Amino acid sequence: MKNAFILLVVAVATIFIASCKKCHQCQNQATVCRLAKYDTTLTILIYSQNLSEQYYLEYIDSLTSPSLGWICKDTTSNYSEQVCESGTSDAALVNEKAKGLICTP
Repeated sequence: MKNAFILLVVAVATIFIASCKKCHQCQNQATVCRLAKYDTTLTILIYSQNLSEQYYLEYIDSLTSPSLGWICKDTTSNYSEQVCESGTSDAALVNEKAKGLICTP
């Protein structure tokens, strides 16, 4: 009887732990790029959620290449969301990272 009670407690604890929600705060990366030509300055804002993280970084690298000459600097994030998952599945978190967001617990 004592063993059955211990098994029941362990089973309930396992179900409880597996159903806990893990939440992460996700936000985008933002970069402002400028190009000065003669009497005009062009400015563009680039946000990571509009591209994947890989393309975001590649786009900034291409703009700052010597042939194009843009000057880019990080700026304040303008988008955040909370992503919560239950159990051990990280699918939602992987999807947010694929969208170019940086997530922290």
